[in-house]
Amino acid sequence: MTLAWGVRVRAVTAICLLAGGVSVFGLHGFAAAQGDAPDGPTVAGDAVLRGYLDALAKKRLLAAETGSLPALKKLVQAGERLYLDGRHDAAALVLFEVAESPRFRDFADETEFRGAEYMLARSLTKLGALETAMRYLERVLRRGEKDPYFGPAYRAFVDVALERGRLDDAAERLAALGPTPLPEDAANELHYLRGRAHFDAGRGESAAKEFAAITKTNRFYANGQYLRGVMAARDGDLKRAEGHFCAIAAEGKNNTYSFYVDQRYFEVKDLAQLALGRVAHEGGRSEDAFYYYFQVPQDSERVAEAMFESAYAMYEGGDYETAVDLLDQLEARFPESAFVDEAKLLRGYIHLGRCEFEKADKLFVGFHRRFQPVLDEVDRILESPARQEGLFETLLVEAQYDAERRAKGEKGDASAPSTLLAMLRVDPEFYALHADVRTLDAEAARAGRLAVELGALAARVDGKDAPKPAAKDEQVAWDEAAELRGDLESARAVVRSLGEQLDAMRRSKASPGEIRELDVALVELGGRLAKLERAVGRKAGEAFADADVAAVDATGDGASGGDLTAL
Repeated sequence: MTLAWGVRVRAVTAICLLAGGVSVFGLHGFAAAQGDAPDGPTVAGDAVLRGYLDALAKKRLLAAETGSLPALKKLVQAGERLYLDGRHDAAALVLFEVAESPRFRDFADETEFRGAEYMLARSLTKLGALETAMRYLERVLRRGEKDPYFGPAYRAFVDVALERGRLDDAAERLAALGPTPLPEDAANELHYLRGRAHFDAGRGESAAKEFAAITKTNRFYANGQYLRGVMAARDGDLKRAEGHFCAIAAEGKNNTYSFYVDQRYFEVKDLAQLALGRVAHEGGRSEDAFYYYFQVPQDSERVAEAMFESAYAMYEGGDYETAVDLLDQLEARFPESAFVDEAKLLRGYIHLGRCEFEKADKLFVGFHRRFQPVLDEVDRILESPARQEGLFETLLVEAQYDAERRAKGEKGDASAPSTLLAMLRVDPEFYALHADVRTLDAEAARAGRLAVELGALAARVDGKDAPKPAAKDEQVAWDEAAELRGDLESARAVVRSLGEQLDAMRRSKASPGEIRELDVALVELGGRLAKLERAVGRKAGEAFADADVAAVDATGDGASGGDLTAL
């Protein structure tokens, strides 16, 4: 008989949780408590998943007669439609059933089955389940270069690795998959991945060798040239750096290129033009710097940056008129740019160079008046952990909000907090770490259902209607953890509200005594918030451990064949 709809939903949910177990449990679940995450995927997740699916098949909850090539093709087509529609969560559910169900195991050599694994990996990438996506891409790559999805999967693996981080580990895993020798494009991809790993780790000589090995037919050729130029500039070899940057920026005349380009090339080209301007500026060639900066396209996101740096180069070259003209254009075209305030300082230096001391003094006094409140805001943030956390949270949405505001032609907020946010640039690693934390929160919320789902499946396998009581006991820990997370969010909201109230009081010129009292309260609340965050972390760890035990208990002796911790 076929699997009933309600049980099928639970089965697919458990399948997704198990298949995603590498990222939920192995990568994140106990990382905070037990040290670094494992470097690579484990096979335990596959063993557990196959154990459950085999048990379902033996109990005829997955009918053998449904495991046909037409059924496989129909399911893959459904997954493909969902994938192309951008419904990656739903697509992953369908494609998991193809990739992991025992009824399709005999069709693993079919093109449709291989395509399903590749699409599943891409869907998981979109969903942020990067470790699990890499596991499915490795399946494709192990079949060798004759597989029709080998090339796309190799490139996808590199893309996922660059997004995921830990590039040394990713490069080792990719190299171990073979084959030997690699096809040219795959070899180029591996050279770039290794080069990026060396570059990020500060191993310049090794990185340069890897980037130099990339041929012009590969999509990362321009990236490699740019990074070689960056390393040469860091070493003080400006001539060699200029050569690498020119190799990128000089292309495209008459829409012809001597190497492979895709949509990423044009962003790299803008960076190369800026780099050429900086190299010329550093070498005291202000006219050349002006020329290079002028080559940045007018529709580039880096035009304001190029205009400011060009003005600075002309100022240092003694061409005050051109510098002032560039600053006028910058303030007229990009009044909300982060470079406008720096432009005012530069304009003050130009007045000093012209011996226009009164004009310079007026600009510097205005600058001090504008930024003294910002400096005070920085001091308040440094004194309060709660304000620091609020700043981090706000930074993550500021870029999107700022872009939307500029698109609507709206002016920015001139308050000290808003001015500070506009001046800050966030380290990309901070964005990545914050994304990992948010993914952990989401996965932790979902993982609480794992033992319940497995218990329900085990009950059906045993011919019972209800899961074992252990699943109910396990849920208590997750309920407590969820309640603590709710308390934590409420506490964060209170701290944010108090900070906003303080800002409003300062703007309304409230008495220093009132403000000081609230400032002390905010610092105290920040300490309490930190304690609550630690309590949530401890409770989440207990819930993961309880889920491990309950899930194994729910499966009995033979269904799982593994321990969830191994996932």
